[in-house]
Amino acid sequence: MVDQNDQLYFDGEEEEDGGFDFNKLVNGIKKRKWLVIIITLLVTIPWMIYVKLEAPIYEAETVLRFKDYAAENYSYIQRTRWTELSSQRFLRKVVQELGLSLRINNKESKKNINRHQIFKEFSTTSEPKAGDYALKFGDYGAFELRYFPADIKEGVVLDSGYVSDYTYNSFSMNGLKFTFVENIDSLPPEVHFTIQKMKSAIETLQSQLLVTFREDATLLNLRLSGSDPILVAKTVNSLAEIYKRESIDIKESDTSKKLRILKQQLELAEEKLNRSAGALKEFERTHFLGLDSEVGSQTQERETVRTQIDALEMEKERLISMIDRLNTEIQNSGRRYSTSLKLHFNSLLQMPTFDTNSEIRILGNKLAELESKRESQLNRVTEDHPTIKQLNDEILSVYWQIESAAKTHLDALNLRIRQSQRRISTIDQRLNSMPQEKLRQQELEREWQRDQENFDKLKTEVQTLEMNLTVETENIEIFQKAEVPELPVNADKKKRALIGFLVSIVLGLGVAILLEFMDKSIQTTDDIKKFLKLKVLGTIPVINFTGTDDFKDEEKIKKIDEQIVTHDYSPTPIGEAYRSLRTNLLFSKQNGKIHTLVITSTAPGDGKSFTSSNIAISMAQQRSNTLLVDADLRRGVLHNTFGISKEPGFTNFLTNSHTFSQVIRETYIPNLSVVPCGSLIPNPSEVLGSLQMKRFLEQAKRRFEIIIFDSPPLNAATDAVVIGTQVDGVVLVVRSGVTNRDVAKLKLEMFRNVPAKILGVVLNGAEANLAHDGYSYYHY
Repeated sequence: MVDQNDQLYFDGEEEEDGGFDFNKLVNGIKKRKWLVIIITLLVTIPWMIYVKLEAPIYEAETVLRFKDYAAENYSYIQRTRWTELSSQRFLRKVVQELGLSLRINNKESKKNINRHQIFKEFSTTSEPKAGDYALKFGDYGAFELRYFPADIKEGVVLDSGYVSDYTYNSFSMNGLKFTFVENIDSLPPEVHFTIQKMKSAIETLQSQLLVTFREDATLLNLRLSGSDPILVAKTVNSLAEIYKRESIDIKESDTSKKLRILKQQLELAEEKLNRSAGALKEFERTHFLGLDSEVGSQTQERETVRTQIDALEMEKERLISMIDRLNTEIQNSGRRYSTSLKLHFNSLLQMPTFDTNSEIRILGNKLAELESKRESQLNRVTEDHPTIKQLNDEILSVYWQIESAAKTHLDALNLRIRQSQRRISTIDQRLNSMPQEKLRQQELEREWQRDQENFDKLKTEVQTLEMNLTVETENIEIFQKAEVPELPVNADKKKRALIGFLVSIVLGLGVAILLEFMDKSIQTTDDIKKFLKLKVLGTIPVINFTGTDDFKDEEKIKKIDEQIVTHDYSPTPIGEAYRSLRTNLLFSKQNGKIHTLVITSTAPGDGKSFTSSNIAISMAQQRSNTLLVDADLRRGVLHNTFGISKEPGFTNFLTNSHTFSQVIRETYIPNLSVVPCGSLIPNPSEVLGSLQMKRFLEQAKRRFEIIIFDSPPLNAATDAVVIGTQVDGVVLVVRSGVTNRDVAKLKLEMFRNVPAKILGVVLNGAEANLAHDGYSYYHY
């Protein structure tokens, strides 16, 4: 016997199991071609129906141009403008002004009409009465408006009149406001329409609106899609106009508030300047004293500190004013997130006094990130979504931190003012000994100079804001208006159907390829060499066993064994495959002379008994005296195959109840004898390794030239391993497309540490192109 460690693997080092095999991939796709076809049809047919029935979608685009004189942070500008355009407040105003909650019900109206065929103008209030409505047109231009509550099927008449009365004058009711077109002759007698809830209308507009930026945030594209080309163009143009108007109004409102505060401060500064100038003139009229260098130096230092105190006092006053306004807004908002609260905190963060405050700068950056994340989420979800509520809470938390930090900053300003005041007190103590007239003159001059600088500064700020009200720092213009689209964007239905068909083919191929890569079964001889590292002794083509699945085991075996393929010497492809297998077994230089062998498989159904029978027949046809032993002592079937009695058999000899000659059965095949499995015994594996088994082999070798054992599958028992240690070689049968390569490798490990020689593998059930080379000769 040869050590298994030298025989188990075929050759070379182990290869990677997951290597790419293009031919195997192609064969896998061919094998699953019907799956590819079915997937293609299942995807293509619904897609083509959808494309055919899909309503036309139109797109219109308008472009806004901005000109910023001082803007440098383009990403911040983009984020701010996008936030404004996508905010609920702005979109609600657009939906109101354009009446976008209106939906014409063409199914009920029994005619395909658009809103511009009925209404010249249509708008709503912030909360119109949602539900179903109907306009019924009568003779002489009369109309009747009905509302359909859920509990009244016929509806309720809201009002009636004549179309001509509301061609130029607006009709208002239930939060709706509209004017009719002048000519309604083409309309059906009754037009049904629906008013959506404001929240649903806003969400619809958000889903149809696309906002993009170009060229450093100076150009903004607004693109809208919908089923009505006229409404789409009108809506996107109106949206641009409303945004332009809103931007200007907000800017003017903010500027006006700042201007009013600055004018008040300017009046106070002017009064103070006049008082200080008058006091200085009066002192100069009555006194005239020179100042020595020491007094000048001390006075200069004192005035420098005084200037610092004044600047700090101004910062303090502005900060107190801002905090007071912020507290008022917090109370008005009920400490809940709102757009107004957001604007107040943004104004607080922009105050110059915080330029050196790192804590507030960090909080400002954190707030900007949360605001950006919130607006991004609002593109996908509503204000009521848990994610938005959580972000609102996080933003409010940052607000309160900023509020606390601002108050801390105010305390720091007070501390700096007190420190500076103490410094002035120290200087005053030094100057107490100096002439009071000199100090008085110096004080009056510094006070006048300080008041003059403050007055000039406030006057410049007022003039700048007044100019901004006339000439805006940011000009907004509609650079390109949207035109009514002539063709829908989904007009090319043939192209889209073709794309869908190609995608479905790719999807089908993808599924087939995925299944192929997931398939762990042995398919080809290359798989055997690659994964099992064993020699391929032969390949047996697929044999048709159709119609045997519903039979019991014994009946099934009889049906299958009617197809024993080698006994009549007929030159069939399957017969030739077994004869080729016989040649590989008998005349292999590597294996040497073979007298005894055991045939097994990894699992039931691989065809080991069928293979054993045909190998034995092919050996007998070689005029070799052959013995076929049914060593499957649990479920032996060879007695059915050759039509002989089951008992006495192999187990009867092994238990010493019958002699060797008594268990031998001659068959209708010349030179072939069979030993059936015999009676059932409780310990098959033990008797196969007994002394009686050795006596059986000794007697069989004296009488027969070839002895073949048909053993149980490896996953059922270890009988094949026990017999393999006592014979010249082991043959493993695997079924193409069935035998799992990982299971086969695992079961072969059973032979690693025993003195058994694995001769090779027989690939059973192979496809015609992978089987015996001579197969095509019979089908040329």
